[in-house]
Amino acid sequence: MKVHPWVFFFLMLLHSQEGEGQSGEEPETEELMAILGESIIFPINIPEGEQIEKIIWVFQSPLATIKKGAGEKLSTIIVSNPRYKVLVDIPDQIYSLQISNLSKEDEGMYRANIVSENALDTITRKFTLRVYRRLPKPKVTIYLEISEEFMCNVTLKCHVDGRGEDEEYGWTPLGPRAVVSNGGSVLHLSWKPGDSDLTSTCIVRNPVSLSSHSLQAGQFCTGPRISSSASCSPLAKGLFILLLLGILTVSIIVIRVLTKNKKAIERIHRMKLRRNVKREKMQAKEFPLASRIPE
Repeated sequence: MKVHPWVFFFLMLLHSQEGEGQSGEEPETEELMAILGESIIFPINIPEGEQIEKIIWVFQSPLATIKKGAGEKLSTIIVSNPRYKVLVDIPDQIYSLQISNLSKEDEGMYRANIVSENALDTITRKFTLRVYRRLPKPKVTIYLEISEEFMCNVTLKCHVDGRGEDEEYGWTPLGPRAVVSNGGSVLHLSWKPGDSDLTSTCIVRNPVSLSSHSLQAGQFCTGPRISSSASCSPLAKGLFILLLLGILTVSIIVIRVLTKNKKAIERIHRMKLRRNVKREKMQAKEFPLASRIPE
């Protein structure tokens, strides 16, 4: 009589659940962490000399079974997804489950129910899988505030694209005037001309990866080789340029006014000279003899 495959799966699941209770003790759970999109291996090592009847891998439902075949060999049966693969190394007694192209849906509890020929009980191994993304390089947003004393207050905000779980932020090194806030992602620095320019590094980590971004905050303010009277930010540079343009404009206006005044004075002077010459000519006509009598 032909047995429907679903009956076989149901019997495997029932056997795995019964076997777990027969061991008498709740097995310890091993926690595994893996990277999103990559692969993970659930290790199963059988003690030397132990004869295995079968191993059933379960995640919500049976995934795969390793069953004893003819001639003391083990035959592998995959019952679920092509992403699941059973790794068998009979000489070394290794019967592991491998999952490739991991996603967040793969997180959860996995069980390996091991049935041996030499024992009546079923040994159960439990695994808890957590999947995390590989962290990209963090980005740093910079905010500047310049005081009247040329003190440059710098705020560095570190962040990574996307959202993840169990991600921690930190900064290193921390100077004497450094303050960290917002869960370690924001660094506040006070910097003035002449201070040594330390390299600040933002570090982001999760259980499976670590990423960092380093920069020198002083490069956005006045550097040690620049005069303290120089501008400390693009805003200050803009104000300084506007001041120069204002002085230049006023100077041009003053020069034009002085030039116009000079021309006006010269014109008045020429007019006076013309009037004097005309007056002298008129006097010469009225008194022609007076100009000829010697004194």
